[in-house]
Amino acid sequence: MAAKKKKKAKTARKAKTKKKGKAKKGKTRSRGRPASYRSVGRPRANIDVVLACKLAQLGHTDEGIAALMDVHKDTFLHRKTLDPKFSGALDKAREVMKQSIQRCLFERMLEGNSAVAMYLGRVKCGWTEPKTVVVEGSIEHDHKHQLEDRREKMKQLAANPEARKAIRLLHGQVIDAEGKLR
Repeated sequence: MAAKKKKKAKTARKAKTKKKGKAKKGKTRSRGRPASYRSVGRPRANIDVVLACKLAQLGHTDEGIAALMDVHKDTFLHRKTLDPKFSGALDKAREVMKQSIQRCLFERMLEGNSAVAMYLGRVKCGWTEPKTVVVEGSIEHDHKHQLEDRREKMKQLAANPEARKAIRLLHGQVIDAEGKLR
């Protein structure tokens, strides 16, 4: 009886595997997930490159551009890292903004604004003001009073036997029972 059950189980397994491997005539099996699963997920965020570049040219940060375009900042930064054309366009727009600022500052300098001239000299030319300090006069300090105070304290401690023991203990010297130094 047990042999018949084993034989039936083997034939049933073979029949199942044959059904799986065969395809109907004229139709091929597709690999991967079914089409119904492929459309699942959030739709891709629509970021207008031209608008983003105009905002960058006006001086907005990445977070500000994302907020104005109603896109999360992480999505905007992710798109910027994935798409080199997009990040290149933003960098180019920011460079245009920097050049226009430099041009305006240069025009103000030519008009006679000395503060702008100093700023441009520091930033563009690397000019710095000298950092020297001039001390006039002399500084005198008398250490004699400090030495005299120390000498008096030492005399007072030398006169007190308990203080002498404490000082010797602090310095790691051993004192015997009679109070003499060993």
